[in-house]
Amino acid sequence: MLAINYKAQIFLVILILIIWCINPFLSIAAILCVIARFMLNGGVVKFFLLLIALSVGLISYTTKSISQEETDINRYYFVYQSFANVGSFRDFVFAIFLEGEVNPLFQSINFLLAKTFPENPQMLPLFWVTITYYFSFITYYILLDICDIDEKRRMVFAVAIALVGVIYFGRTTESIKQCSSAAIFGYAVARAIMKKGKGSLFVVIAILVHISSIILLPIYWSVNSKFIRRHLKIIFIFCFLASFIDLNKFIALIVNNVPIFPAAITDKLLTYEDYNVPSSIRLLITFFIYAILIGLLAWHYYKKKNERDKTFLIVQVVAFCILLINKSNAHNFMRYIYSYFPFIGMAYLKFSGFNNWKKNEYMVLHFVFISFLIYSNISYLLYFTDAAGNYANSYLDNSVRNLFIYNVVDYLNYKVVIQ
Repeated sequence: MLAINYKAQIFLVILILIIWCINPFLSIAAILCVIARFMLNGGVVKFFLLLIALSVGLISYTTKSISQEETDINRYYFVYQSFANVGSFRDFVFAIFLEGEVNPLFQSINFLLAKTFPENPQMLPLFWVTITYYFSFITYYILLDICDIDEKRRMVFAVAIALVGVIYFGRTTESIKQCSSAAIFGYAVARAIMKKGKGSLFVVIAILVHISSIILLPIYWSVNSKFIRRHLKIIFIFCFLASFIDLNKFIALIVNNVPIFPAAITDKLLTYEDYNVPSSIRLLITFFIYAILIGLLAWHYYKKKNERDKTFLIVQVVAFCILLINKSNAHNFMRYIYSYFPFIGMAYLKFSGFNNWKKNEYMVLHFVFISFLIYSNISYLLYFTDAAGNYANSYLDNSVRNLFIYNVVDYLNYKVVIQ
């Protein structure tokens, strides 16, 4: 890698910005090449990662529902339009209080976007998908030291795999709240692992974006919890046994017999009883790949006996336990495994740091894991953009050509007609 001075880095930033404005999609390759080639200031690297996240965000800006059944993006657009018509922030607060809103930060930011850009609901996916990808990238970036990865080339690898394998783009525009919340939560966990502070702040932000992140709290606590460390085997056995019980049914049974809980909670839980998950085989394979990665991390730790690796391993085991107890409910399992990219990405990043790649006995596993994740991501995107299906979105009118010819202005001039 070449070391360059401050002025040269400023020149590179300006050059990349020009390329990004000309073609955001193609600029991703240019940015990754620059990160791999030059030794850059951390702030410059994070700025380049933000540009990559914005490139993906711009693609999400063109999201529209194309199936007979409306996808979630249409519902987001309608809510956004209703926010644009709210008279004041006080009226907005009163309205969400009456509705019992449990994601106040998410809706408050949407309200500010709606009042700033009242005629443009496409700002919603642009903002939140950018948040999802940016926080995922900087999560991997700050973990490079603990993953025994010294070269920025590995950062390029991590970003590339996140883009085409670990993060399912179609889900980031469908489960917008949960994906963005999971990305922020993953960043909080990474900060805790690296003892950078302010992790708790990002945990609170993640929960306020989407309440589902509450279930991930044990992952954050596991970084420093002596109780979890002492009883990890018992916790794992309990979660393994709980994986054979439908958690939604169990909680619904408890809630239904406790008078203080409203009936609406039970109804919500039971909504997902017989939820049909498409391509569940791919989800199970992803689940088992994650399990194999954690097994390899455990073997690596017991071989090295490094305290830093122990913390990382405990975090991953607890994360897997939470996924495990949701396995028996199809809806929960699908939503969590699609939003588990921060933790699967962390595990794979650590695994990729094992040994020197030129003499790496794990190369076959690398090839199998990467091939499957890329295949799974692309096949899901093709499934989710099939207009003949019952539930589908389009991005840039599903035109690959537009990806290669659109500049920033073209993206921002793209208008989605909401019916």
